[in-house]
Amino acid sequence: MDPNVPFRDYELYKRYQEGGQDPNFFKPPEDPDLFKPPPQRADCPICMIVLPSDSYESMYYACCGNKICRGCDMECDEALAATNRKNAGHRNPIMSRCPFCKTKAPTSNKMLLKQVNKRVDLNDANAMCILGNHYKGGECGMPRDDRKAFNLYVRAAELGFAEACSRLSQFYRMGNNVVFEEEVMARKYLEMAAKGGDSTARHNLGVVENEKGNYELAIKHWRLSAGAGDQDSLDCIKRGFQKGCVTKVEFAETLRAFQSSISEQKSDSRDKWLTANPNSGNHW
Repeated sequence: MDPNVPFRDYELYKRYQEGGQDPNFFKPPEDPDLFKPPPQRADCPICMIVLPSDSYESMYYACCGNKICRGCDMECDEALAATNRKNAGHRNPIMSRCPFCKTKAPTSNKMLLKQVNKRVDLNDANAMCILGNHYKGGECGMPRDDRKAFNLYVRAAELGFAEACSRLSQFYRMGNNVVFEEEVMARKYLEMAAKGGDSTARHNLGVVENEKGNYELAIKHWRLSAGAGDQDSLDCIKRGFQKGCVTKVEFAETLRAFQSSISEQKSDSRDKWLTANPNSGNHW
């Protein structure tokens, strides 16, 4: 699905706007909660700035289940490295520890997986999703096992974890040895992820509606995800404005919401981390 080519049947859409097309061609969503504002994201407990909308820009501590932004994680590492350089030659190096529970940072995949599994046993949905990711990708020395990954995502989704819902949507969208390709289930979990605040899932819903020719719904999804700070969605809204499918007022409101979202999650340390890691993100 290519979000860079929206509004393919633009003339048909314009005829619909002018009353010349059957309105049932653009069916409204069945879920009345689908377009409600996303839930408020938590703050980073160190810098007290709202956590980034992109989950790749946050750091999860499997020892205690806390999550901080990558900017603060980088600053903690830099402060520790500076202290060890200062003490070099007359003190043993200080080992990296969790800033919350003071547990030593795992130094092997075995230690990390032990921590993650303990959090899974405590019904930590984030840990379930992380362990599922390891099984799905065969990471951290684990064998690739799509069925175990799927079951972990289901458990996390039942606890309302948006990222797990998005992962399940990918399972059903692609199909594999665990589940058949099934559009209805893929859509169901993608909507659950979007309602849970996953802006990437919300963007991808816009892509789905655009592919079906439901441009009004695509615009509604992209306005919400752009308002959460999603650059790809803002680009789609911009192209819609250029083609006349998005009004000047709608574009201005979306742009202000985007800028406000970016501003509220911005910090110097996060900018520094993003400069060093420019390829975060997970759109189709």
